[in-house]
Amino acid sequence: MDVHRFFPGIGLDPAKAFDIMWSSRQVRRIAGVDCVVPGLVAQTVILVLNAARSWSSGPANVDVHASWGCAHENRRAEIRALVARLEADVAFAAGLGTLEDFRNRREYALWRVISQGGTRLEEWRARIAAAPSRREQLRLVLTAPLVNVEHLTVLWGRRPTRWEIVREFFLRPVRGLAEQARALLLGREGRR
Repeated sequence: MDVHRFFPGIGLDPAKAFDIMWSSRQVRRIAGVDCVVPGLVAQTVILVLNAARSWSSGPANVDVHASWGCAHENRRAEIRALVARLEADVAFAAGLGTLEDFRNRREYALWRVISQGGTRLEEWRARIAAAPSRREQLRLVLTAPLVNVEHLTVLWGRRPTRWEIVREFFLRPVRGLAEQARALLLGREGRR
C-alpha cells in the first residue's frame, strides 16, 4: 500500500485529481481487510507514473508491461483519457519510455532526470525550468539550499539535531559539486 498527499507527475490540482481518481473507487480485500482503492484505469495510471520514478527497477517494467503493454486498445484509450484529465502526459510517457515525444514541454528535462538519472544540479535546474511560473521558479531557487528535515528523519529513523541540520546545509552543495564533477569526469572518460 502506498499513501501520498500528492502524486508526482500529476499536473492537476491535487484535490481535483483526487476527486477524479476517487470517483472510480472500488473495494478490494488486502491482507484480509476491505480497502477502498482507485479503479483499474486509475491504478494503471498510478503504476506507470510510479514506474517513471523507478527507472532502474526491473519489477516496475514488468508491472508496466502487465498493466499497459497487455491492455486492449479500449482500455488504453480510457487510460490515455484519464492521463489527459490529470495533466500527467509527460510523466506517463516517461513511465512508458516514450518521453522523447515531449521534448518541447517544460517538464521534459525534469522527467528525463527522474526517469533516466542525473546529478542533483541537473535535477534542480530541471525543477526550476519545469516550474509553472516565475514566482514558483524564484521560490525553488530560494528553497533549493534548505535541508529537507522530514526526508532526513525518514532516512535516519530519527529527527536530526540542530547541529546535524546545519552540517547538512553546508554538506549539500559540497556533495552536489562532487557529484557534478564525477559526472563530468565519467562523461569525458566515456567519450575517449
